[in-house]
Amino acid sequence: MPQSFVFNTVLTLWLILTIAFVLSQVVLFFHLQPLGLPKGQDHFSIHVHSSFDSSQYERSCRDLFGVDAIKKTHEGRCLEHSVLKWISCNIGPISIDTSKIEGALGGEPIQNVLNRKVEDEFLNFTTGSLHLLEHPLFEDLSSQVVDPIIASFLHSSVLTRPIGVQSISVGKMMSGTTLLVRRGSYANPCMAIISMYNVFVVQRLLVDNLEKRTKIIWLDGHAFNKNLDEVWEHLFQTKPIHVKQLSDSQSKMDNALVVNTVSAMGDEGLGIYGWETGVPGSTSDPALCSNSTLRMFRDFVFERYDINQRTKSVGVSSCRLTLLFRKHHFAHPRSTGRTDRVLANLTDDIDYIQAEYPDCKVTPASFEDISFQEQLKITSQSDVFVSVHGAGNIHVLFLPPHAKIVEFFPKGFTRRLRFQYLAECLGISYDARKAKIVERFDDNKISVRLRPQI
Repeated sequence: MPQSFVFNTVLTLWLILTIAFVLSQVVLFFHLQPLGLPKGQDHFSIHVHSSFDSSQYERSCRDLFGVDAIKKTHEGRCLEHSVLKWISCNIGPISIDTSKIEGALGGEPIQNVLNRKVEDEFLNFTTGSLHLLEHPLFEDLSSQVVDPIIASFLHSSVLTRPIGVQSISVGKMMSGTTLLVRRGSYANPCMAIISMYNVFVVQRLLVDNLEKRTKIIWLDGHAFNKNLDEVWEHLFQTKPIHVKQLSDSQSKMDNALVVNTVSAMGDEGLGIYGWETGVPGSTSDPALCSNSTLRMFRDFVFERYDINQRTKSVGVSSCRLTLLFRKHHFAHPRSTGRTDRVLANLTDDIDYIQAEYPDCKVTPASFEDISFQEQLKITSQSDVFVSVHGAGNIHVLFLPPHAKIVEFFPKGFTRRLRFQYLAECLGISYDARKAKIVERFDDNKISVRLRPQI
């Protein structure tokens, strides 16, 4: 057999295999990659626009929470944050086909869906899930939407694929404004409050008539969380609906608005503020940020729950100190019932904190079993708030202006500075201290003690 024939045969086979491999990768890329998102970017993640240069801004609360940082664009139909670069828009009348949505129904009691995968709760909106019934400046927005959730909602084959003006029969439509909200860690009090803050900002600054109640649709299939889900209803005076539970009449809306997920209260704001490296030294002056969406949200929550903040205590004998401690509970379907960073010896730590603050009355409190209103009553009347690092420290938002928060960090948690950042933006005194790890369990959760030496 001639050598040239063997060589040509081998070369031909090599070329065929190479081309087949390249084509398979191209197919895999377009099959998995959401349309309109950069390669490697998860459409459920939250990121600041890659071209954003934080060095051009002061590390100030005013840049992040100031009302002036948020502008109306696109003839008043959108809100855009000049620093964080998120955009929320009114996309006009829509119709949602729930039969095209894959994933969990949502709203089930946790005990009924134990061990359900989190992937099932982050819904898959296949082509045809969303029908845009008019063309809401779509080409205009395509180049400006940098929030990945909004981008994927508008022009992604994963979350939804816009199909422009449709001639479908929509029948009777749900009147008023409907807010479309994608929640993340819904069972985490901190993340839940951040989502509520995002909705508040968009509702307050973009919805024209606040006297008319807006409807809220959750674009997820999360299970029911009593303490947090009921807060949504109380704050916004409407019962949110899981998208897959929409009835035929509810699935057609005459005015839909997509709420952004990027937040000044989230990791994005924390990073821009200058805390991503753990180096303090902000140029922020809380007095310059008195007219902020952060303070507006705090006041809004107090108004809804009819809460009055405690004024500064007169005399040291009236000082009230709240020691927040964690209890084991089932927060979501993946939960084992064990809670991370519980106090190994609550009685001893109460004694220790009392000795550290002899002029205060120490009252231990756990928020797992009480309503959000009861939580607010406790926080708003605290002069000192002491806790191990955790989601419950989002209550720094609701402390009196003169209060102090003391956050204990076990080893490995010391770079988590969200609550120091928020305290600074509200003018709340902040102190960080170390906690001792007592035991590490098989699931890597720990128990701790606040007393430095046992």
